[in-house]
Amino acid sequence: MDDSLDLQTTYRAILNAARRGEYISYGALVKANGARWQKARYNLNAHLGEIMTLAAQRDWPIPSAIVVDQANLETGTLSDSATKGFVGTARQLGFDVQDPQAFIAEQQQAMFAWAEGAPDDLGLGGGVAEVLFDDPDRSFWFVGAFWDDNDQTERFVNEGIWQNGYETKFAEHVGRMKPGDRVAIKATYTKKHGLPFEYYGQPVSCMKIKAIGTVTEGTSDGRTVRVDWTPLEEPKEWYFHTYRTTIVEANPSDESARRLIQFAFGDHSQDYGCWLAKPHLDHPLNTILYGPPGTGKTYTTFQRCVDICDPAVAGKSVEEIHARYRELARDGRVEFVTFHQSYGYEEFVEGLRPESAGDGGGFRLRVRDGVLKRIAKRARATPALHARKRQFVKIQLSGQDVFEECMKDDCVRFGSSKNWSDEDWSDARYGTYDGCLNRFQERWGRGSKRWWNATSAATFRAWVNRGDIVVVPDGFSKSRYRAVGEIVGDYEYAQRSSSPLWPHRRAVRWHWQAHGDPRPVDEFQDKSFGGQLAHELRPDRPDILLQHLQQDPQRQPYVLVIDEINRANIAKVLGELITLLEGDKREGAENEIAVTLPHSNERFTLPANLHVLGTMNTADRSIALLDTALRRRFVFEEITPEASLLQEIERIDLPKVLTVMNERLEWLVGRDHLIGHAWLLKAGSKAAVDEVMRRKVIPLIAEYFYDDWENVRAVLGGTDAFVQREELDPPPGLEGEGETRYRWTVRDAFPEGAYEELIAGGNS
Repeated sequence: MDDSLDLQTTYRAILNAARRGEYISYGALVKANGARWQKARYNLNAHLGEIMTLAAQRDWPIPSAIVVDQANLETGTLSDSATKGFVGTARQLGFDVQDPQAFIAEQQQAMFAWAEGAPDDLGLGGGVAEVLFDDPDRSFWFVGAFWDDNDQTERFVNEGIWQNGYETKFAEHVGRMKPGDRVAIKATYTKKHGLPFEYYGQPVSCMKIKAIGTVTEGTSDGRTVRVDWTPLEEPKEWYFHTYRTTIVEANPSDESARRLIQFAFGDHSQDYGCWLAKPHLDHPLNTILYGPPGTGKTYTTFQRCVDICDPAVAGKSVEEIHARYRELARDGRVEFVTFHQSYGYEEFVEGLRPESAGDGGGFRLRVRDGVLKRIAKRARATPALHARKRQFVKIQLSGQDVFEECMKDDCVRFGSSKNWSDEDWSDARYGTYDGCLNRFQERWGRGSKRWWNATSAATFRAWVNRGDIVVVPDGFSKSRYRAVGEIVGDYEYAQRSSSPLWPHRRAVRWHWQAHGDPRPVDEFQDKSFGGQLAHELRPDRPDILLQHLQQDPQRQPYVLVIDEINRANIAKVLGELITLLEGDKREGAENEIAVTLPHSNERFTLPANLHVLGTMNTADRSIALLDTALRRRFVFEEITPEASLLQEIERIDLPKVLTVMNERLEWLVGRDHLIGHAWLLKAGSKAAVDEVMRRKVIPLIAEYFYDDWENVRAVLGGTDAFVQREELDPPPGLEGEGETRYRWTVRDAFPEGAYEELIAGGNS
């Protein structure tokens, strides 16, 4: 089954509901796409984020405003987590959201009113894309061309071939390449500077498309295919969703891959905004992955950590995900801890540890940070967040329209009058502060009225540097401010489409906005703002301004993984910190809460960029038995057995075997005590399947039933194919007394037809 989500299908489903005047559930959207909820739900938030981005670009109401939980179809109420994600993305897209509930209600009503006359589709098809996907049998390949320490691209193009650099590795992929398939030569790397979008110094996965072609002849030697190549004069660069392995078949039913195909082989450009919005919607702060043994919770944990910390690697191979996970762990972005019965507050938060007092003997107690406190410190620490080598500048954005535009476009502008807007200052003579003043004196004269803002213009053009902190007053106020950001770009002359004014621009990463509640200037300095449009600030308390940067939710995410979270006494381990887990209680949030730690007396909060990811084996303890306070603060995601991931092995119908055993287990002991698919995934022969059954599956079933082997036998089909019993002779003198007792053993070898008997059931 194809579990991908299609933008057109989702849009139409939402639009049809809006035309009926109804809200629509997340489950209904997945169903409309013909996908399975267990698979598609992980991509749903990012998928709806793309719908929001498209709507904002076209100045439409936001369609996803009417997508709600099943339980809220009557009221249209968004859950707390959905509200946070929806509003957060809306703000990133430039909406001024001051009252989240009012904004959501406004968008919902706008969507209902707009739906009747709205276009029936998103208009994403057409042109080259239709030709690309006109043949359902056509495959799309992205291949490497670097081996033997040389780039083979030129040779491949000249000889009209593509050749695998390995003797046997990827031979199966090469064997599937057929005439008519499209193929692109790519090179994958990371890029930090010179990006076409602002990523704030973080590396981005990048893939260069160097040549595209069409396969004309399949392989005859297992390594080489004939290709009609079209070399590109200027290679194309694609960001975020990239392929690192030598040969990859892109699946056009996957939205990310489809966009890449249209970019590489068609005439589509990459929508950076769509990709930049994804990480902010995908993952709740606190999640517990739960399910029975063998369902792949460990792999899902690795994958989720990578998805959170580096979305560019999402969708890659298992090997690449594991490699990136290990890198993140080495870098301190991911911390892993396993809870157990004796685990406590001292190990998790902070505790007292004895250490030698010196040559005089004895010992003293020293406070040692626990795993939570250590990773919280790392997550909170933003690189270079200190006042040293930074300048602070006030820049006034007096008009509300200009202010909102700058917040939306991540920039700051200058030039509120015609006199300061009609000349490009990119010339080198404006490159220094004195050079600017000399040019302005030459033009206006030092004593003129215009000279008042000459120093402001020179400050904006030549004094400000990348990394400096910009503070925006609240309108014309000298005592209140409403935004703080970091200069991340050089001067540029960029005229606005709406007005000739304010053409001078610098890119800014905005870290904090007041959203209707401006802050007093005396928080960070004793003097009020000066009257100039732009002037240097010398804050008496610069750390106050830097705190706005430290509270920025877009900092690098960190993940604390708590394996077996249900095996410890949660109240004992977390203590008073359980309250801090909630998103609105995190550092910088609306209802921020700080606690004083008992041993260090430090004030402690949880940073907003720290994710807590727990795993829970339901065979150990049901969710219903978990601490209520814990359940309220975590999103629970069930990881269920996926029999469809298995395949038939030597006439053993493994999907059916797993399905039948789990149906019987659920009837006998409940859904928390099932068998996962992961143990059987790597079994490539009947002997391997037998070994997994003997060493893993049957012992687990016996554990579920506390060695009640009659039930074990029932789960295995009720025959002696897997376990056999032998009646025991009673001890002397007890003949004829009590029940008959048996010795149960697992067979050393399972007979032919054992798995067919398990599926069919019966007695022997």
